[in-house]
Amino acid sequence: MRQIVVVAQGARASSIADALRAAGFEVHVTSGGNGLADARHDEADLVVLDPDSAGTHGAALVERQGEERPALPVVVLAAGTDDHEVVSRVREHLRHTDPSPGGGEDLSTGALRLDARARRAWVGEREVALSPREFALAKTLLRHRGQVLTREQLLEHVWGHENGLRSNVVDVYVGYLRRKLGSDAVVTVRGIGYRAG
Repeated sequence: MRQIVVVAQGARASSIADALRAAGFEVHVTSGGNGLADARHDEADLVVLDPDSAGTHGAALVERQGEERPALPVVVLAAGTDDHEVVSRVREHLRHTDPSPGGGEDLSTGALRLDARARRAWVGEREVALSPREFALAKTLLRHRGQVLTREQLLEHVWGHENGLRSNVVDVYVGYLRRKLGSDAVVTVRGIGYRAG
């Protein structure tokens, strides 16, 4: 499920994005100025708006939303809303709009199976503990089964617009996944990127 977090202030954007990623969502962080265009481009399921940090761009986004994407829900946060409440509100909104039973999603390939709602992973019958980032990376690869994703695409899907990241962070996390899920869980496509095994 793709979420767009529209927050102008870096620390608040990172806090909300990290909480949503830890809960198993794909997150794209943007400013309010181009938020709706990004939402349309990424086929978002929901927009999370923190008006305190998005400022006037955020207010303009809400005004345009009804005209440009009337079916796209926008969760507008009240001042002081903590990250736990953000995740709860996102889940509640998606329960009302998600056509799948309970809003959950199971992803699998070979012996690997992920429960996106519970954020649990299994290889065969063995449950494997994954960090939030490892889980987000595995989920992104499984959601794009059969496709090769570049490092840049994986950085965008899993880490969003975090500052100071080097592209080799993807390689490092692919290594973590291979150690936990098996060496064939992620396939390297030389000169391009990675795909699910």
